[in-house]
Amino acid sequence: MTSSETVYLDVVTPIAFDNQYYINLRKNMGVLTTDSELVKDPRTAPLVAAFAEGPPQIFRQQFAVSMAKLVNVGVLTGEDRVGEIRKVCSKSNSRAY
Repeated sequence: MTSSETVYLDVVTPIAFDNQYYINLRKNMGVLTTDSELVKDPRTAPLVAAFAEGPPQIFRQQFAVSMAKLVNVGVLTGEDRVGEIRKVCSKSNSRAY
């Protein structure tokens, strides 16, 4: 097996912004272990079903709502707040390794 820089989470329409990912999940075509958990978990299974069965516009609309909410989360940075923007995601900037 060779490594690749890219792994598509949606192998059917990998470059389209649509709801095919959710359709794939219901067909057990998830790439990651966490993908299959979305279908099994009673908290997320109804969302997977709604996005899979509904028109792609429903997914795109909800994605836009989610992105708007993320804008308001705020990043913890600066000396008076606890947090940092990591240079390497898997390592803290402030700890020596």
